[in-house]
Amino acid sequence: DLKIAALTQKEILDTINNKNVSQIFLKDFNFKELLGDIKYNGRGEIIGAGAVEMKFFTTVNVTAVQLYGTAARGEKIDLESFNFEGLMRDVLKDRSWFPSGMTSYVNIQRQFFDAFVGQTFKDADKLGGGYILVFLYVNVMLSKLNFVEQRIWLSVIGILSVVMGMILGYGLCSLFGLFYSAAHTVIPFLLLGIGIDNIFVITQTFNTLETTSTPLPLAERFGQTMKHAGVAVSVTTFTDVIAFFVGSNTLLPGLESFCIYAAVAIFCIYALQVTHFVAWFSLDVRRQNAHRDGCLCCYTHKNFKSYDFSKGSLLNKAFAYIGVLITKKAVQAVIL
Repeated sequence: DLKIAALTQKEILDTINNKNVSQIFLKDFNFKELLGDIKYNGRGEIIGAGAVEMKFFTTVNVTAVQLYGTAARGEKIDLESFNFEGLMRDVLKDRSWFPSGMTSYVNIQRQFFDAFVGQTFKDADKLGGGYILVFLYVNVMLSKLNFVEQRIWLSVIGILSVVMGMILGYGLCSLFGLFYSAAHTVIPFLLLGIGIDNIFVITQTFNTLETTSTPLPLAERFGQTMKHAGVAVSVTTFTDVIAFFVGSNTLLPGLESFCIYAAVAIFCIYALQVTHFVAWFSLDVRRQNAHRDGCLCCYTHKNFKSYDFSKGSLLNKAFAYIGVLITKKAVQAVIL
C-alpha cells in the first residue's frame, strides 16, 4: 500500500509506456488494454486516460474451505475473502470521497450471488403459494363432489411425492459433490409442473380403464393401468432427463450443475410416482370401495350412493364435444 501511495504520475506513465510486465503474474502484460479514452503526446506516448479498469485478486484458503465449508453459493471461497469482497464493494460504491468528475463502476463476483440470492429467496413465499394452488387444482381434478369420492389425501401424497423426489435428487447430487448455487432455487418451480403431470396420467388411465373395460380384481386393474400409463410416463420422463443431461455438457459449471440436479430430481420423482404414489392410489381405491369418508377415513358411509352430477368429468365431456366438433368440415375449414 505504501509503495502504491508513493508512486508519482511520471512513474505510472513510464510503467505503462515502457514496462509491460505484470508485477503480480511476472509475465508480459499490455496495460493499454485496461485504459479507455487514451490521450497521446506528439511522440505517441500515453500521457493520460479517461477510464481505467482495475482488477483485484484474492487467494482462497482451501484448508478453511474444507474445514468450514464455502462462504458463498456456487463457488469455493473462504470467509475472509468473502468478507473482503463485501468491504471492497461498499468502499467503491461510496463515491462521496471521490474528486469532482470521477466515478466508479463496480463489478465484484460477490455482487452476483448477493443480488441473485436476494431476488430468489424474496420469492420463497410464492413457492409455497404455488404448491398450495397446485394442491387445490390436483384435488379438484382427482375428486368428485361427494364425501367418499373426494381424494384430498391422495392429492397430498401426489404433492408429497414431488417434494420427496426433489429432496432425494438434491441429496444424491450433494453426495457426489455437485455444488448448489443460487440458480438451483428455481428448480422446485420446474419440478412442480413436470411432476404433477405424471399423477394425472396414472389416475386418468385408471379411471378410463375402469369405465371401459370388463371389471377385474384390483391388482389386475392396476397392472393394466401401469401397462398403459407406465409407458407414457416413462417416455416423457426420460425425454426430460436426457434433455437436461445433454444440457449438462457445457463449459459453465453453474449450468452443468443445474442441469444434473434437475435431471436427477426428475428421475427420482418418476421413481416415487410409479411406486410410492401408485401404492397409495391403490389404498385410496380400497377406501372408496369400502365407502369410507375422503377426509376421515375411519368413518364409513353405510348408505352411500354416488349421485349422477358427481359421476362425470367436465373435462371429459368438454373434450368429447370438442372431438366431435373438430370432425365437422365447417370447423376444420375455420381451423385451417
